[in-house]
Amino acid sequence: MLSTRLLRTVLPVILLFTACSSAQMQFSPIQGTQLIPIDEKRWYSMNHEPDAVAQLFDSSIYSNIDISWHKLLPNYESYYRFEPTEKVTLRQIRFFDWNGGSATKPMRLFVIDSNWQRKLIATFTGSRWNTWVGPYPDSPANVFTLDTPVVQPRYLVLDGWNDYPSEIMLYGNYLTVNDSSNTRTDSNTYAPLAAMTGINAFEWDYMRPEQPDAIDSVRWRGMQAFKGLRHYLDWKRLQPSAAGYTFNPSGEGSWNYDTLYQFLQQQQIPVLACIKTIPDWLLQQWYPAADRDHENIPAASTANLQDPASYIEQARLAFQFTARYGRNTLLSPALLQVNATPRWNFDPVNQIRVGLNTVQYIECDNERDKWWKGRKAYQTGREYAANLSAFYDGHKGTLGVGVGVKQADPTMQVVMAGTANPSTDYLNGMIDWCAEHRGIKSNGAVDVCWDVINYHYYATDAGASQSGNPTRGAAPEVTNAMATAKAFIAIAKQRLRGMPVWVTETGYDMHPQSKYRAIAIGGKSALQTHADWMLRTSLLYAKAGVAKVFFYMAHDVDTTNATQFATSGLLFDNYTRKPAANYLWQLQELFGSYTFSKTLDTLPMVDVYRNPTNDSLMYAVYMPTENGTTQACTIVLPAHTTAVRVYQPQLYANEMNMITLPVTSDRVTITATETPIFIVPIPATSFAVRPHKNTRR
Repeated sequence: MLSTRLLRTVLPVILLFTACSSAQMQFSPIQGTQLIPIDEKRWYSMNHEPDAVAQLFDSSIYSNIDISWHKLLPNYESYYRFEPTEKVTLRQIRFFDWNGGSATKPMRLFVIDSNWQRKLIATFTGSRWNTWVGPYPDSPANVFTLDTPVVQPRYLVLDGWNDYPSEIMLYGNYLTVNDSSNTRTDSNTYAPLAAMTGINAFEWDYMRPEQPDAIDSVRWRGMQAFKGLRHYLDWKRLQPSAAGYTFNPSGEGSWNYDTLYQFLQQQQIPVLACIKTIPDWLLQQWYPAADRDHENIPAASTANLQDPASYIEQARLAFQFTARYGRNTLLSPALLQVNATPRWNFDPVNQIRVGLNTVQYIECDNERDKWWKGRKAYQTGREYAANLSAFYDGHKGTLGVGVGVKQADPTMQVVMAGTANPSTDYLNGMIDWCAEHRGIKSNGAVDVCWDVINYHYYATDAGASQSGNPTRGAAPEVTNAMATAKAFIAIAKQRLRGMPVWVTETGYDMHPQSKYRAIAIGGKSALQTHADWMLRTSLLYAKAGVAKVFFYMAHDVDTTNATQFATSGLLFDNYTRKPAANYLWQLQELFGSYTFSKTLDTLPMVDVYRNPTNDSLMYAVYMPTENGTTQACTIVLPAHTTAVRVYQPQLYANEMNMITLPVTSDRVTITATETPIFIVPIPATSFAVRPHKNTRR
């Protein structure tokens, strides 16, 4: 006898005809109603690796959704937001029961109404096979009408495990209306190329441990290649105990952060202080011994993770740090605390200082979606939004004085933690938590608790960042890097009024066994390819509309270690620059003020950049490939161009090589390779002017 599973496999066409015919006879929409249109792309889930719930609305009743068997959270929610322009009333629901389900772990459908009340409206248990069923499992199968219509829901919420119907259909009344308050912005704003050359680093990349209160000239010579610092700053250095806060010197390491930040301000290097990890004294209070990890969620293990008050200790730290390094000089010193107790005889003591105006940006932790460390280190987007709400402004001031960045300095910019998984699901969850718990501003915008969107992306041959099964790194253009950037920028335009988007971690390893490594291509070594890909990463994000890029990172952790990110450094052990750092230095020195204007061609890639100061043009030309391809390229230049200067990056130099080429009929032909070159037109009036020679070292 054939098994039930085999029958389901062998007879899908017959069953499809039978079931659909039967369902059509059993079901009739209420007069005047319609099938509610569902935009499948609008679904998002609160899990590290969610199931493909959008497939529940693809009109394929014999196609099960793709179940992820590696989900960190076995039970989780998926959200669907109705736009303000959609007027909806739900009256009937039907599920197609194809592979059964579970009475103990059912799929439940909730709505969230205009008052943010959540209501269960349907349950699927899979108790009947190969037929349409209604919203109430204890009712007859052909009862599809809701007991009470749902008028104008804000959200649909699916609460699921692993058992789903194969299709969901919603019926009722639906229409769209015009909305003049639509926040979408179609125009792009492009940042200067210098903003694409930031670095992730520590204080010891600028200072020697044996002299932690002074900038080391050798270290600085290498670090000056980067026009932005994402400073990895461990909480324990700022608050090593409950006795108070330490900045100069820090309680651990004796670092002088006042000196570091003041120096970087003088060098016009913007600082993003990424305050991360949990200090030992709090970790011991919050977590049992077996669960202690400095990268755990910054709240007690028993805390409600969607309650901002759970994160008050971290938010108090944010206040103290911002009060010192922000620009608000009017803040009362009485609100500040330092540990002024010397650690030994003649030890310098910390003193209260206000409004030093040396740090512009602060980031609330790092990669709060750490699925690889388990639930104790993983926050959903909604949980992290609660964390941020405390960090940002003390949850709109409700957590008391001395809590949150904005209470210390309203001008300090708060950057959300860069996500390891570059999915907009996490961000959507954050926005919607804020809509519910922080409200809507008078201008119609959601009152979110961050000023900059932030994610991480490492380009690999797996097409995914920090997940999948990569075998090596990949050129940025052949991965999802551009599509991912555009997805985040689209959310910023549609939901956050054009909020800036940053990529604060990207890069490649150099160990030959790393799964994130740059590779040798043709006659180029892996080190040369590394330089090409890093430079092209800057160009890719500049044209995508990303506002800042920070590469990971200044130094290798261990040059002998094949683990991902252990050999991602841009400086050699002796603090000299690797070719990739030289390329970034040369880019920002020559063209740091230029912004993307338009793309003329994609193979070869020909992008036009413009200097906003004098309106001069630059053409970036290269092959967006990873197989050593070269190709002749003819560029049509502005009228009356008499010649061009062609700048070629140099692996071991402070300057690009420059040659001058003649122009015929406002055209020049060059050979494009995988190393970008930069072409600057010379108009007839300036041909005799000698080009500026860069003499900085």
